[in-house]
Amino acid sequence: MSLPESNTDSDATEALAAALAATSLTSPLSKLVLPSSPSFPRASSPYNLLLSPQPLAIFYPPTPHGVASAVRAAARAGVPVVARSGGHSYAGYGLSDGALVISLERLDGIEVLEEGRAVVGTGNRLGAVVRRLWERGRRAVPTGTCPHVGIGGHASFGGYGPLSRMHGLILDRIVGAEVVLASGEIVHASKKEHSDLFWALRGAAPSFGIVTAWTFDTVPAPETMISFSIFFNSHPKETLVSAFDAFQRFMYTDPPGRLYAVVVLSPDGDGGVNLKIYGHHFDGDQEDLISVIRPLLDALPKGYDFHSEWHEGLAALEATLEPAVEHDRFYAKSLFIDAPLPLPTLESYFTYLFKEGTSTKLDWFAMSDPYNGAIHSVPSTSTAFPHRSVLFGFQLYANTSNSDPTIPEKEFFAFVDGMQRSITPHLQAAYANYCDPRLRPGEWPRVYFAGNLGRLREVKRVLDPGNVFRFPQSVEPAEE
Repeated sequence: MSLPESNTDSDATEALAAALAATSLTSPLSKLVLPSSPSFPRASSPYNLLLSPQPLAIFYPPTPHGVASAVRAAARAGVPVVARSGGHSYAGYGLSDGALVISLERLDGIEVLEEGRAVVGTGNRLGAVVRRLWERGRRAVPTGTCPHVGIGGHASFGGYGPLSRMHGLILDRIVGAEVVLASGEIVHASKKEHSDLFWALRGAAPSFGIVTAWTFDTVPAPETMISFSIFFNSHPKETLVSAFDAFQRFMYTDPPGRLYAVVVLSPDGDGGVNLKIYGHHFDGDQEDLISVIRPLLDALPKGYDFHSEWHEGLAALEATLEPAVEHDRFYAKSLFIDAPLPLPTLESYFTYLFKEGTSTKLDWFAMSDPYNGAIHSVPSTSTAFPHRSVLFGFQLYANTSNSDPTIPEKEFFAFVDGMQRSITPHLQAAYANYCDPRLRPGEWPRVYFAGNLGRLREVKRVLDPGNVFRFPQSVEPAEE
């Protein structure tokens, strides 16, 4: 996948290396990996193998002060800076062309304070955060389900997960952040300190600085959980349309926040499509679960398989996580909707999946996550994340088994574009954590940031007028 080009010539590399060396960053406690290093190909390998980013260098600082020195050095050399937390960016923006990548994996401390707040280094991944918060006081934050995703980007752009209908997005639990600014200054941002920065961090952090640690207001972790699934295997299109419609209308009633439920569509391998509704009900028993989802069960067409399983303790939280995947070769798009899809739209969507989705050589899935509950309780301008009236967030995803390199990228694009167009021809809102590098320059700012874009650009003008922190979809400074 081709991304916008940046300066990647040897002169820029040499200038950056000299600037870094002048700051004594080549000490044994830090590591600088240049393109000439044997370890560079592995260090610069993206999660998404459809991409081939070419960063200028990758620096591994052991402390926030090391981050600050590297930012100052890159600014002097005229080199853009990007941060990498877990390296899971769908568009590879943590490895942007021509940039100094500051890899934060060594900043992985987690401290749980007496009042239930937790200071989490941005080198942590979600699986470690889930486990260590439980071990250090049976606490939790509403993380996503992919254990290998870094907490940095996840918290920066939203952070949706199984606890979100009960406790909001993970960025809604942020009460403070340690941040390295474009000047190299290290500041603490909160509602009382650097409040404009704090607002911008919660929805667009990588454009404004490098967060070295987040402070979260944690919640008591669920003690028990019932996992459940409702499975329609190889049913006719009409049955799946009815099932999806029943699910979306049930979730539109905004059931109790303790319920997490999503719907996933995928090929059945035999010329049809599978529909699976699955999720969790926290701190309740089987009777509680059935009571909550009874209206859904009564509305669904007959012929589904139902399964449930009891979990408790740390196992309950870890059961929400999926297996870790080191790499994939894929393309994805996202979109948000505020109300149930009309039946003609559902007919269009499922007709496409039954026709194109059963004939493509690609593997694929289409997931719809409910974004109501506690997420709706936050006004759209309270944080930089504006999408606060959403019913569902769609993730439309196509990949290849074993990262097969033989299928050309244009087939990924055509298939996923078609999925989106079958729902809506005009994208109105999308999720920046599922960043799509093919969105047009005038399109992605609108669909990611909506009415908050103007304020974001003003904050950028004040804090990073030289646009040190930049990548293809970073916020640009407002004009003077």
